[in-house]
Amino acid sequence: YAFQNCSGLKYLNSEEAGIFNIPTAVVTISDYMFYGCSQAVNFTMGEVEKIGSYAFYNCSLVEYFNSETQYKIEIPSTVTSIGTYAFNGMVLITELFVPNSVTSIENYVFSNCNSIEKVTLPFVGNSRWSSNTLGIIGIVNGLVKTVIITDDNTIPASAFSGWTYIESITIPSTVTSIGTYAFQNCSGLKYLNSEEA
Repeated sequence: YAFQNCSGLKYLNSEEAGIFNIPTAVVTISDYMFYGCSQAVNFTMGEVEKIGSYAFYNCSLVEYFNSETQYKIEIPSTVTSIGTYAFNGMVLITELFVPNSVTSIENYVFSNCNSIEKVTLPFVGNSRWSSNTLGIIGIVNGLVKTVIITDDNTIPASAFSGWTYIESITIPSTVTSIGTYAFQNCSGLKYLNSEEA
């Protein structure tokens, strides 16, 4: 709750408005830490290991998240877990990258991030061993066109059912099982492990 609802906060370890430089020694972004920090545009951080629930909830002006690419969330490669609703409401973000270091993604982490078009995830469920897809359910109704899965064993049943905008899916060679209706009604799908339509 360190900076919860600091809606007027514009500078964090920065002389430029909207830049929030989290100290590099910080390894845990605790629950609600930046909840409602509505002036934040750019978050930078060091070797963070855990991102808590509601940590960046309703930081709706964010354009850069640990990335030099505009409108991209790039989770640090040291993070192992992400709490529920952590990035809810980052409405400007169009690209999401979650590294293989992450072993747990709680429910609705990316809820209401409805501008996301490209997603790179290590797995589809809440973990590599989970059939619960609520970790990604928040972006189902968005405009996702490209999904890259990097390190999963199983694609759960109905995982991408109804993702009508999806055009390209990359599934790693580690996958041994694809569940029932996993890609049902993906009417826009053109590419599956391929660059050629």
